[in-house]
Amino acid sequence: MQFIAVDPGAMCGLLQYDDETTVKYQIEHHPYRTIQLIDEITRGDVVLVVEKYLITPMTHKLTRQYDALETIGALRYVAMKHSWTFELQPTSVKDKVHNSTLRTLGWYQPSRGDHMNDAARHAFVALCRHRPHDDLVKRALGMIGSN
Repeated sequence: MQFIAVDPGAMCGLLQYDDETTVKYQIEHHPYRTIQLIDEITRGDVVLVVEKYLITPMTHKLTRQYDALETIGALRYVAMKHSWTFELQPTSVKDKVHNSTLRTLGWYQPSRGDHMNDAARHAFVALCRHRPHDDLVKRALGMIGSN
C-alpha cells in the first residue's frame, strides 16, 4: 500500500510513501504538475490524503484559495479513476506532527513555503491511523524498545 499526501494550494507539497518504507517523492510543485505526477506515476493500492480546505467568512475575506479547491477536486477525481482511497484531513492534524518527528522519519525537507513538510505531516497522520503498529510509526513515536 502507498500513502500519498498533498498540501494543496498555489504551490502544492507532495509526499509519496510506499510499502518498502521509502519515500519515492517529496516535492513542491504547481497544482497541475502535482496532479499529473500522481495520476501518471502511481499504481496499485493507494491512500490519497489531502489537506481539507474550508471556506469560512474569514478565509473568504483574507485568503481565497481557489487553487486549493480545484486541486482537491482534481485529486478526488484521480482517486476515483484509479479506485484509490481518498481522504480529506483537517488542517489542524498537521500541527500535531512536529519537525523533530519528521526528522526522526527522515522526512524533514526545508522549503520556502513548508509545503513538503505539511504534506509529510499529513502522510504521517494517515500512516498512524491506517497502520498504528508499523515500525516506522513506533520509531517516530519513540515506542520501539519500550514495552
